[in-house]
Amino acid sequence: MENQQQEQREYINTKLEERDRKLLESIRDIQETKKQIAATQQKKWWIFWK
Repeated sequence: MENQQQEQREYINTKLEERDRKLLESIRDIQETKKQIAATQQKKWWIFWK
């Protein structure tokens, strides 16, 4: 019984770590995308006057 509980704890911890890793990866991807969008949206101010 105790062995089974230990296995369940390890399984849960593994899944939580995997979830956290994927979440952080997604956050990094979103941040990178936002940086790319911001870089493409930066226009020279004098272009608007032409």
